[in-house]
Formats: sequence, C-alpha cells, structure tokens
Amino acid sequence: YEKKYTVLLPEKQLRDPGVENYVGGVTLSEGGEVLFTSGMKVLRSDASGTRCTPVPVANGESSYFRTLQRSADGSVYALTRYGILRYDEAEGTLVPYLRISDAGRLKDKGFYVSCILHDSRGNIWVGTSAGLDFYAKGNLAAQPVTYIHDRKDTASLRSQTILSVYEDRDGTVW
Repeated sequence: YEKKYTVLLPEKQLRDPGVENYVGGVTLSEGGEVLFTSGMKVLRSDASGTRCTPVPVANGESSYFRTLQRSADGSVYALTRYGILRYDEAEGTLVPYLRISDAGRLKDKGFYVSCILHDSRGNIWVGTSAGLDFYAKGNLAAQPVTYIHDRKDTASLRSQTILSVYEDRDGTVW
C-alpha cells in the first residue's frame, strides 16, 4: 500500500505549531471545489488539488474559522466564534450571514458558534456553546429564542453546548 497525498498548506505555515496549521473543517462546494478552514482562513483547492488559495471575506472581517458546514440545499457556511459567513460560489467570497450581537455572549471568552441547520419549515437553528438559538422562518434580524440547560427542568437541554443539530424525515429536530 502506497500512501498518496498532497500538502496544500505552505511549508512555513506547517512548521509553525500555531492555530494556522489546524484544519477545522472540510467540505465540497456545489461546483466541486474543496474548501477547508485553517485558522484565520478558509482555503479553496484548485481543480488539480495541488494548490490552494484563501477565500476572501467580502467585508474584510477577520476571525478564527471553527469549521465549515454544507446545508441540504448545497450552501456552504463558515462558522466563526461570533457568527456565520456564507460562501458565495459565483463571487468566490465569504459574505456575512449571521453575527452574534448579544453583549453577554460577546464578553464570554469561551463562546462559539458550532453548527447551523435550515429545517424543512424555513426555520434556522444555530448551535452554540451557550445553547440552541431558534430563528423562526429564517428571520435572522429578530432576537432568537434560545434553548438552554435548566437543572430544575428535566425536559430541558442536557448541556449548554450544542455541537450538532439534525432534522429527521419526520421533521423532528434533534
């Protein structure tokens, strides 16, 4: 068995044991581009898979990218500590999608966004380290309903940290 792989990150970056050589998420775009996060960048591989280039952020915002997530409709989202950007494949850029504005969360050094789900009814669910945010009918401008762990309520979430959200065939969100 012969191992075959291509190193896409620059050699200088690989020698530095910092956050920049950590791959947090990998996915394919609708057009088949390989996209992956590496610290403060989302990178796009060329068609040959031998070279990668950073994906620009439309508003120039800089953030640590935690992971990438592809939705059922094929959209790709880059999740950051305090928000979500959507990959605009036609423009080849990341555009702001959702920005957390809650002052308490912004002060919390451990806060992060971990996942997103667009359910079959048009609602948006965002998993965070501080609970599960629900945006009715995709209204991201509204204040979300946030579901959190309540020790006194056995029917509440078991933990504040939501790492993944899923909708089954019956439309139940897990």
